[in-house]
Amino acid sequence: MSEIPVDFINPPLSVDQPASGARAKEPSRQTILEMLNSAPSSITVHDTQGNFLYANQRTFELHGYDRSEFLSLNLSQLDVPESGELLQDRIRRIEQDGQATFEVEHYRKDHSVLPLEVSVKQVTWEGRPALLSIARDLSEKRALQEQSMRHTRDLSMFQLFVVGLATVSDDEIHRYIAHSLKEFAGAYFVSISDYNPQNRCLAHRHLEIDPGVAGKVISFLGSRVEDIHTPLSEENYELITRKGWSIEKSFHEASFGSIPSPVAAAMQKFLHLDRFIGITFLDDSRLYGTSLLAMRQEQPDPSMDMLQAYRHAATIALRQRASEQERRRIEDEWKRAHQMEIKGRLATSIAPDFEALLDDIGQRSEHVLSLMETDDPLCGQLREVLDSLKSAKELMEQFRDFKA
Repeated sequence: MSEIPVDFINPPLSVDQPASGARAKEPSRQTILEMLNSAPSSITVHDTQGNFLYANQRTFELHGYDRSEFLSLNLSQLDVPESGELLQDRIRRIEQDGQATFEVEHYRKDHSVLPLEVSVKQVTWEGRPALLSIARDLSEKRALQEQSMRHTRDLSMFQLFVVGLATVSDDEIHRYIAHSLKEFAGAYFVSISDYNPQNRCLAHRHLEIDPGVAGKVISFLGSRVEDIHTPLSEENYELITRKGWSIEKSFHEASFGSIPSPVAAAMQKFLHLDRFIGITFLDDSRLYGTSLLAMRQEQPDPSMDMLQAYRHAATIALRQRASEQERRRIEDEWKRAHQMEIKGRLATSIAPDFEALLDDIGQRSEHVLSLMETDDPLCGQLREVLDSLKSAKELMEQFRDFKA
């Protein structure tokens, strides 16, 4: 059951009071002020020009001022420009209806913004017209709304990311993943690498960064990012595959030493980079690649749950890409082997006829050689022909053995 609010200005008659209309003993002014000061909402009274006549303790706490500081302010000094532009319209509503409820935004003492829901009513304060305001802090509500909106936005972006993974070409997949991660996380830049298990090396494939900054990065590195290859030691490989992601403060450490420490430190300082989020594209203990998200101090960390979802989706796509490349490699090898087999069968089928032809040529050459004089210049050439025929027959025998 909801409680009936107490009207301190016009307290109700006691049920035990006589019909004469005499009031019960009213609470003292001090009691009322103490109760107003302990109220969970901000309570203020100001005149029609916005000069404050009263404010409770909650008001001071929400705005960050002490009592004397706050009461010396005018409402126009608290309203953000957007709220100030609506002030006259709201005053007209209050004058017309006697009261109104709306949302405003005030500046705190530290210049941060305080969202409030305000209920305002016309009152008389010490004989002159004034406005009584009761305001509720909307910071938590706004934060929840923003969180919900971010979550909805992140889900929409992730769905588009997954659809794109299904259609992007093999040549563009690294650029697409890096671009999507930068857009989702709001990172300053994102790099992505491909892992080659044959030489245990990370080959940097793409750097997603604003074009105006890319040239500065190249000048620091002395080469394009795509030309950097990072060999992984056993220790680093185990470190990478042990966890799906990590946050590092050092650019040198985050790059696994591929960027020299002085260069990494200079780049980090020049680009105002605060931290680095490293993620791995890992499936069943097989590493397909890594990505590095560079964050500035003012950039909040992305949702790690959503980042994990991006990581898993990208891993599946890279795994399929690797499987498709392996399938094509095996298919090409099979085609080459099949062609060799066809050639071998063809050679085998004509081998007897070819050997018979070699024998016939050899016999005729030996017969001609026997009829010639030993000092005939052609004798030497015929002997060379016979040697070549002998080598050809040996090759045919080796070919037969190989086929067997």
